[in-house]
Amino acid sequence: MSIFVGALQCVLPLFLLLRFGGDPSVVQAAFPVFLFGFTYLYVGIAALTGISTEGIGWFFFLWQYRPLVLASCHRLRGISRSR
Repeated sequence: MSIFVGALQCVLPLFLLLRFGGDPSVVQAAFPVFLFGFTYLYVGIAALTGISTEGIGWFFFLWQYRPLVLASCHRLRGISRSR
């Protein structure tokens, strides 16, 4: 089941990105879906093959820095929420 959900969460955002031509709001909305899709794929493949899932901790460690990266990108582009 994890592989199916992960594949869906990787294919559907890719379709949306291709369909809407790189609209920044679509890219920002699709980014977290991709990450969770890859998480589901990783866990599903690990369950099928019996490999260790210790690497998932690194993924979540890096995930916590997503707001800082997005805020920096917005700051560099001059985008504010007050518009």
